[in-house]
This record gives sequence, C-alpha cells and structure tokens, in this order.
Amino acid sequence: KKKKNLESTETGASGAPDLVLYRNSSSPADSDDIGNILFRGKDDAGNDTSYAFILGEINDASNGSEDGNLFFRTQSGGSLDNRLSIVSDKVGIGESSPQTPLHISSDSASGENVALQIDNNNTTAGNEISMLFRSRVGTTNTDFKITGIANAANDMDLVFQSDGATERMRIDSSGKVGIGTTSPDNGVSGLHIAVADSTD
Repeated sequence: KKKKNLESTETGASGAPDLVLYRNSSSPADSDDIGNILFRGKDDAGNDTSYAFILGEINDASNGSEDGNLFFRTQSGGSLDNRLSIVSDKVGIGESSPQTPLHISSDSASGENVALQIDNNNTTAGNEISMLFRSRVGTTNTDFKITGIANAANDMDLVFQSDGATERMRIDSSGKVGIGTTSPDNGVSGLHIAVADSTD
C-alpha cells in the first residue's frame, strides 16, 4: 500500500507542513485554473475514471484585491460536476455561481424538490430542531427562531418565536394556527387568536 507523508519536526504553533500547488504564470488572469487534485480509479470496464476532483481557480487576479475559488466535483450518473463551490466569499451547494453567502440550488422537474433538510436524530418525544435568524443591534442580539417540535411519531408543531424564547405563533400537527397561544383550539376555522387582558 503506497502512501506519502508530509512531515514537519518544528515545535512552534505555526510549523505545520505545507502542500503547495503553484502555477508560476507570467500572465495570470481571472478564471485561470491554478491547481487540481484528482481522485481516480477504474470503472468495472477497466476505464480510468476521476470519481472526485478539487479545483483551485483565480477569481480576480488584481493586485491588492485578489479573490480565489475552490470547486469540489464528484461523479453522479457518469457526469463529473460541481457539487460544492466556494466562489470568493460565497458558498454554493449545487450552484456554481452563488449569489449569497450560502446559495443552495436543486434541479428537479417533478415531484418533491427539497433543497435543504435539517434533522434531529434524537428519538425522544419533545425533541426540537430549529432555524435561528439573528441580527445585532448595538451590542444586543435580535433573534427570530422557527422550531419544529416532535410531540410524537408523525406529530410535529411548527413554532415561531422572537425576542428570545417568546412564542408568537404555532401551527400544530392538525393544521390549527395559534397566535398568542401555545395550544390552538378553534375547531371550525382552525385559527385561534388569544389577546392578553390589559388595563389602562
């Protein structure tokens, strides 16, 4: 079994060994490929096949404002395509030209087209899985959170919270919507709005 080691005997914190793929071009330009790592083997017909591929690329070669790209490609159905793309400071999954810090694209002509799945693999009733939206105002975090609460098998509530853990709205597993209540129950309309008593 062949293997290569990159070894450093330095004792300092920054003494790790480097692996450098260096394209020493006299005329570097935007979109130049500067390094490839190929993971290659044979298929069952004996053909050499690149099953995975990492490509480094110049995004912007301008002195003082250089940008770089990194593309991760894998084979799927006999086609080697980008699966994860880091383009300057943006990340694309299924998207080679991400437009936002995280850009997820899926290409499906029919049926379900789920582009993002978030799991909690704990099997205890009451477990939660959440998405948190956070912005900072001054020194204070301002949050909005959407949480799925698994009450039982095939029984999940969707809860909307803001300002910490203050619940604003809940959609229960039967489709009832509660605003201002954690237990919506208004059988016919399915919408239950609870208003707290107040005095002048």
